[in-house]
Amino acid sequence: MPFIRGSNPIWLLDDLVGNLFDDTFYMFVLENDLPYLPSPVYHTPSGTPWTNPIRFLANGTLPVDIFFDSTLVYRLEFRQGPTQAAPLIYLVENYLPGNSGNTPITSVALITDNQITNPQFSLIDFASPFTITSGGTQTIDVAPGWFLDLTGTGNVTLTQVPLNNSAGTVNPTNAPYALQITLSGTWSVVHLRQRFEQNGMLWANKVVSSSVTARIEGAPQNISATIVDSNGTVLTTVLSSTSVNSIFTEYLGFGQLPATTNPDLPPVAYVDYIMALPTAVDIYLTSFQLVVQNLLTNIGYEQDSIERQVDHTFHYYRDSIILKPKASILTGWNFPLNPWQFRTPASSPITASQYTADQTIVSLQNINSLEAQAGANNRYFGIQSVTSAAQGKFALIQYIDTFDIQPYWGNIVSSLVRAGISTAHSTGLRVKMRLIHRATVPPAVDPISSWAATDPTFTAGWTAVAPLIDNVFTIDTLALKTFSFDGFQLPAASASTKYLGIVLYTVNTLNSAAVADLVYFDKISLVPNEFGIESPPQTYEQVLRNCFFHYEKSYAANVLPGTVNAGGPLLSNQLGVNSGGNNSVILRSFGWPFKNIKRSVAPLVQTYSPTSGVAAAVRAFLRNNGASVADADVSLANWTETFFSSPGVSYATNTIAAQLTTAGANSFPEGYILYHYTVDARLGLIA
Repeated sequence: MPFIRGSNPIWLLDDLVGNLFDDTFYMFVLENDLPYLPSPVYHTPSGTPWTNPIRFLANGTLPVDIFFDSTLVYRLEFRQGPTQAAPLIYLVENYLPGNSGNTPITSVALITDNQITNPQFSLIDFASPFTITSGGTQTIDVAPGWFLDLTGTGNVTLTQVPLNNSAGTVNPTNAPYALQITLSGTWSVVHLRQRFEQNGMLWANKVVSSSVTARIEGAPQNISATIVDSNGTVLTTVLSSTSVNSIFTEYLGFGQLPATTNPDLPPVAYVDYIMALPTAVDIYLTSFQLVVQNLLTNIGYEQDSIERQVDHTFHYYRDSIILKPKASILTGWNFPLNPWQFRTPASSPITASQYTADQTIVSLQNINSLEAQAGANNRYFGIQSVTSAAQGKFALIQYIDTFDIQPYWGNIVSSLVRAGISTAHSTGLRVKMRLIHRATVPPAVDPISSWAATDPTFTAGWTAVAPLIDNVFTIDTLALKTFSFDGFQLPAASASTKYLGIVLYTVNTLNSAAVADLVYFDKISLVPNEFGIESPPQTYEQVLRNCFFHYEKSYAANVLPGTVNAGGPLLSNQLGVNSGGNNSVILRSFGWPFKNIKRSVAPLVQTYSPTSGVAAAVRAFLRNNGASVADADVSLANWTETFFSSPGVSYATNTIAAQLTTAGANSFPEGYILYHYTVDARLGLIA
């Protein structure tokens, strides 16, 4: 059969930015049906085959001696490179060489930019290298855009590895960094994930092409990648199960997404890119790429600068830049400045869950007793197990009032923790964090009803904030260590979002060795931010006034309520009378302003005699002719609490009985009372 020239024997083309083709471009002649196998064309009408693909000439044209089979329909691909991994510039489908010459280029390989954030791990969210030992199901915040989802038990080490031209680091995509993930143990799920938020229909009916550059230290193992929507539907596989060896190689794949069936609405809808990794591996990964197009074809990694990659992370840092203020939402958890108003910082065992330092609730499980203490000069908050204690766990808890948390519902918040542990606990202490919320005032101090497995169960009425942040951090040195819990998405403001709780709890148990463990906390913040950051420095006065919103007293900060002969009591004048040759004190109404407003409209107010320390009493004094002649405790029952001012309290006398009567004709009596007080509005104690 004689062969014929195609309808365009010159084939003068330009690229997508208007530059003429040159001899770096090629035409692939393929069958028009899947799997698009090469189809022969010829130099002569009688049939001398061309080598496929056919290279363009330096002047931007193809040779004119290209002859086709007139009975066939062809697919023509024009690529900038000699392999089908090269960028696709134009596509001609259903090409009929016998037509009159007006067959158009029907499809253009228009593709999106790389949709992956931080594709070469130039930015990371951990101090490299970072190692944890953990179990259960957890998510590690690896880097802007990247999370590592794990199920099982074992060790994980993350390392940012700089790359150059040395053996073992040179790579085909010229990446400057790779993420090294080293896993050992009995993991069942290891997924490296990036989420594309607020769109569960993303890329429906489109082709997504993927690329990743990888190597494995050791024997080859397989990786794969899928696109999964927020409804849990696997939309397509963009990288089939592929064996990775010890040499950096670029692995390509693509998948066709179907029409969407996702019922989720934004902002909760999303699409995930999930790479499944071996469960025991030492793997290096870099140069991730997802591009979207209309063609079923592979697309190689488009190299760009680190500066451009950083430019594409604005969405990650947006709230950190825009959302103000950055002061911590928590009260009193700047522990070097915590006033310890209702409990001495000196060591004293506690045997049940209770408030210790200001706004700090300690919850216990399987521990005979703990000690809440402050170090030298009040420099930390410590939890110490006694040497006879059984192995157990504890949690630090703070309730956040509805007025304090109101501006932040619907925002992302994160926590930064600075803590250390004594060397007695040689294996380290692992801690997790949960945020919980409820619609009504917390009814009891301890929100933990049980400690099933490694995670506590919360009492009825509390709901954990989703998504759960399952990072596990190890406090393993005497030196303070800083780590963060990132990305708590608070629910939108509603009738069920009134009060928030933060719970930092131990995953493993305290040591029961002869030397007691001491876990000490320097500072814990909770800020409206995508990731944990330092809150602004505070003065002692600022911390103290914040604590007054929940609790205040007339005593000095380091003096406990009920202490005898404490300095600085309040004074209220009473009525001194002389009648029938006797001097007496007649009680009068009194009151005082609070140092700060309180979170409750009905806090618990208590008075104390400064002389005896007796609660619910004041000390009455009778003076005559300028000298004190009598004093005694008087019960607060002689007054009735009438109202709270804003802020403050008033007491009206309910008795006319004379007090402290002494003989003293023709004298000049006067009377007054001295008292200390406390005002308690702590959540979990006062409604």
